[in-house]
Amino acid sequence: MGKERAQLETGLDPSLYCGRGQTFAKHVLLKRYITELAFKVLQSPRAPTEFLYVDGFSGPWQAKGERFEDTSFGIVLSRLAEVREKLGSMGKSATMRAVFVEENAAAYKRLVSAVDGHPRVKVTTINGRFEDAIPAIVPMLSPSTFLFAFLDPKGWKGIALERIRPLLRHSHAEVLVNVMTYSIVRHATQSDTQDSFAEFFGGGDWRSELDTMLRSMGREDAILQLYLSRLRKFGSFKYVGTTRIRDPDKARTYFHLAYGTRHHAGMEVFRRSEGHCIEAQERVVLDAFYAKLERKIGAPDLLSGLDDNGLGAFTRWRDASRAKARAEWDAWLAEGRPMAASHRRALLFEYPYVDLPLVNGWAREAMKAGRLAPVKMSDRDAVWTPSHTPS
Repeated sequence: MGKERAQLETGLDPSLYCGRGQTFAKHVLLKRYITELAFKVLQSPRAPTEFLYVDGFSGPWQAKGERFEDTSFGIVLSRLAEVREKLGSMGKSATMRAVFVEENAAAYKRLVSAVDGHPRVKVTTINGRFEDAIPAIVPMLSPSTFLFAFLDPKGWKGIALERIRPLLRHSHAEVLVNVMTYSIVRHATQSDTQDSFAEFFGGGDWRSELDTMLRSMGREDAILQLYLSRLRKFGSFKYVGTTRIRDPDKARTYFHLAYGTRHHAGMEVFRRSEGHCIEAQERVVLDAFYAKLERKIGAPDLLSGLDDNGLGAFTRWRDASRAKARAEWDAWLAEGRPMAASHRRALLFEYPYVDLPLVNGWAREAMKAGRLAPVKMSDRDAVWTPSHTPS
């Protein structure tokens, strides 16, 4: 995969992400998601009049682009401006706003110089801790505001669920949180981190809940399930899910992006964006693999037939997740009650790597086998009714 093709497909310049493959993948997802989300929300029949993007840990950090095009704030500002122009060409108007919070004084100075006076997005910058900035952000919200918050801390501190609850509970809100899985797995049960993890998980009896989960699943899965359950509770989100960002050089997780939404369409868009993110990660992993072998033997053109355990990691993770989703689907077909198709799909989208084409394929298969009452797949108000009969 050449860098020119990667840039063409993602709209991002891979050369700016040398040594930051995980950041490249994260930005691919953020760019895809924020573009489709903003356009879908603002041109809907009951569209809000304002879209507010909040970045709690804006940086910049390790940015190489002259126009900060390899930063989250640079990417989002360009996307929101493009959406605003497209809506304008359709005769629709909307206010685009962004709040960028950064604690580090030097990084904040660079941030202000990069975003100040943006022509199409109204920008507010705040120098301070994200949790401390929330009282200043909440008054910006109104019933006609759609909020999307991107929380990308370096560790697990600074995003205490109790403190960020006022943002999450906004009636029209979605959130994407970087959960530093690799670090959390290593430190969550250490005695000197219990107070900080109590804040991260929202307090309560989090440790006993985690210990109970650890009896039936691995540490990574248990930590993710606990966090998602708490995110759902504190944000009153109807749907939650994660996607994995892997270590480019090893078949292991670097971090997860946890997502919360109140609308079924959000889950569909999230999984569609995940697909582009996985493609980007597979390219990064393949490039890293060939670079590693080239350094060892100096003959990259002779390596096309070689394989590596890390190259098949996503296939293993995908198959395992889809098997769990399929088991839930089959159980619902056998015993479940009628359910709005949009809701049934979104519940399955909570499993990683489960997207619209896959679920619709399962539904068509069930209808053909007589396990699901036939309905038009294009009917947006369709109700799926299990027949409760074996195939």
